[in-house]
Amino acid sequence: MLPPPKQGTLYSVAGADESAEFLRQNLLIQQAWGDKTVPVCESQLGLNHFSVLEALTAPSHRLHQLALDLLGIRALPAQIVIAQAHISRCSPALSPPRIT
Repeated sequence: MLPPPKQGTLYSVAGADESAEFLRQNLLIQQAWGDKTVPVCESQLGLNHFSVLEALTAPSHRLHQLALDLLGIRALPAQIVIAQAHISRCSPALSPPRIT
């Protein structure tokens, strides 16, 4: 794996409907680079690599809110409350899924 960048922030987000290996790699980048560089590691419930793009454009979705955050744009408070229902946080305490 590449070393963490000297500057910048990465939000590691994947659709929860992706393969176990895809989700494992989503978690590994945060474990390898640390919480400072990768403060957000989430699996978006009900999404895959196609539908995650639709979520990015929906102002009420958590993914949209994360994009605004990276751009330094403040979201409306009502949008933040709605967006919280769409996430499942990555947890380093959980074992990554095994591929057999």
